[in-house]
Amino acid sequence: INQMKQGFHPMADNTKKPIDLSSIENFEIEPAWVKTQSDTGANDHTGEKQKRTTRDEKRDGRSKGSQRKKASYSKDRNQRRIETNFEFQLLPQRNILEKIKSEMRKTGVSYALSDICETISAKGERYLIKIKFKEEQEKSFIKTIVDQKVFSSEEKAIDHLLSNNFDQCFVKELDQEEKPIKTFSYVYQCPKTEILLPPNNYHRYEEIIKQHILLNGIREDYENFCKRLIKVNEPETIKLWTEKPLMIYKFAIKNAEGNWFRGIEQLRAGLIREMPNSLFEKEAIIKINGDKITLLESNIKEQFERYFNFKANWISQLFAACLINLKKSHFTLFKYSEKKHTYACAYKRNNLQDNQLSKNAQKILSALKKSKKNKKGVLLKEDSLKALEPKEILLELKWMVKEGYVTEFADGILEIN
Repeated sequence: INQMKQGFHPMADNTKKPIDLSSIENFEIEPAWVKTQSDTGANDHTGEKQKRTTRDEKRDGRSKGSQRKKASYSKDRNQRRIETNFEFQLLPQRNILEKIKSEMRKTGVSYALSDICETISAKGERYLIKIKFKEEQEKSFIKTIVDQKVFSSEEKAIDHLLSNNFDQCFVKELDQEEKPIKTFSYVYQCPKTEILLPPNNYHRYEEIIKQHILLNGIREDYENFCKRLIKVNEPETIKLWTEKPLMIYKFAIKNAEGNWFRGIEQLRAGLIREMPNSLFEKEAIIKINGDKITLLESNIKEQFERYFNFKANWISQLFAACLINLKKSHFTLFKYSEKKHTYACAYKRNNLQDNQLSKNAQKILSALKKSKKNKKGVLLKEDSLKALEPKEILLELKWMVKEGYVTEFADGILEIN
């Protein structure tokens, strides 16, 4: 009977709160009537909107305020539908849907598909994100093997490895030492490491600066870093720099030291040309767990977040995926409520005619027929059933629900089929 400890119960039709599954590992379904047994009335679980109270609104159908609200909503909707470079799709994690279906089979409770979708989309670990480029079938995403990051271009993936995973992916070796022989009127100093660097008229200035950025883990591009260099004019400091040989390195991919690249630009050019499969994977379509979006390149991540924040972008896709899965699992799908929302049940709905019921089941059925909609919590207190123990009533109800004679909804409402 205890069917859902973590509050997984479909919302009323107009409710926006997601179903809470705080611990999917101990996922159980508990109908709302368990939590609200003090409720003595049979509440309509369809979530009808409150009726308008002003005569003008009844006559006109909408007020000036509602017109402004509608205009504001329309503007907001257009703002949220931001064009992206990628096609996103939200799909349910298979194991999560299996847990939900298992609980529905165990309890027999019928749930609105919209509420199942709300439950799945409430937490990233419950859904899968599918991503592909728009109208560019030949273009692929690049995934870095070492940390599984996803990028939209080869250049971005390579720069990520060089800046963030150099020691894991590459090796360096001293290629040559070079001592400045000219007289210089100034040198530069790195604002982060305070290391002295050559002036910009030095013949290997760009190579040495890029090497310095790479080997010191500086998270800044070449041009911006150059702008922040500190110019030093003191003769003693310049002399100190000229007396110390410049170290020029060569680079190679780890476990491929037979192929050395002389300088950072040669290494980058070689990586773009070869894209070695020891470092990179190419994928036309990316599938990633919803709680792993930090693995996406910042541009992809930001576009997905804008896409996800507007529910209309993805709810129909998720709804369709859940519906197809439930159909294939032989769940019964039916329309219910004034808004004809789609509900799912693990059992086939059957008509009670010509079926033999036990005496207890007949008593319960008679009590159910007294009202169009019945609350389970109220039924347990029904005068005509006082001779039965609550446990007997619940067992009979569970049997009738699983046989398809009675439909039970998540808020405890029971309806004869």
